[in-house]
Amino acid sequence: MRYTRRVQVRDARVLSSLLVLGALGCNSSGAGPTAAFSVVMNGTTHLATSTADPTLQVEIDCDDDTGDGHFFGITPIVDGKRLEITMWGALFPFVTPDFDAGEIACIGVQSDATQLTVRFEAGSYAGLVPTAPAEPVPLSAELYVGADGHLAARLSGLYYMFPTAQGTTLAITDAAGATTTRTVTPTSPMSTEYFDDVASVLVQDGEHGEIAMEGSIRRLQMQVWDLTMDGGFELDTDHAFKDLGQASVDLAVTFR
Repeated sequence: MRYTRRVQVRDARVLSSLLVLGALGCNSSGAGPTAAFSVVMNGTTHLATSTADPTLQVEIDCDDDTGDGHFFGITPIVDGKRLEITMWGALFPFVTPDFDAGEIACIGVQSDATQLTVRFEAGSYAGLVPTAPAEPVPLSAELYVGADGHLAARLSGLYYMFPTAQGTTLAITDAAGATTTRTVTPTSPMSTEYFDDVASVLVQDGEHGEIAMEGSIRRLQMQVWDLTMDGGFELDTDHAFKDLGQASVDLAVTFR
């Protein structure tokens, strides 16, 4: 399964990296004096820095790892620490588009006076469920600095999140208030688990501290790969759609 997904993304590289970023363009803006984030583009990578607190940054990578070793996605950077993991020999951002759905396109990166808005599209819903519509699977992220001074994000669509495996503990609470805890370390065995009707996930990441998530996930997949190769594990929202028909998972995420 890992290898198949890897080949699928690489086969899509020409379309997602060259056509979208070249002919169609990945819109980037946010350098104005009233913008919440200043955005600097370097090739296919955008670095957004909070104008209120320069220690809070977001890197958006708009191509796969072939050229720079970084995969598509959104990497929060807090006090210089990058929320990303090593997987399959590349660096994966904390939030990535749903590469199971097919080829990935970076649609836009822009900042207004209150937030940084990032949008990706991946393949189609039919790539996840053959009978589903042939419409792109979105990942939309609205990033901002909260009233408490922490970097925060509103996520919607289908996507993956990758905490590290450095003694990271998760408290997964369902809509009925029942909480299940899991801890992942470098010696954890490979595993796949599913959690239904998730209302919140509190991640105590061994490298990055607390990451709090609140929203509604009809089914969350937690997958631990071979940690002799990989530096983290997977929280996958697309089984909410594959198994139960939830087309968009809306989460509020705070990086504390």
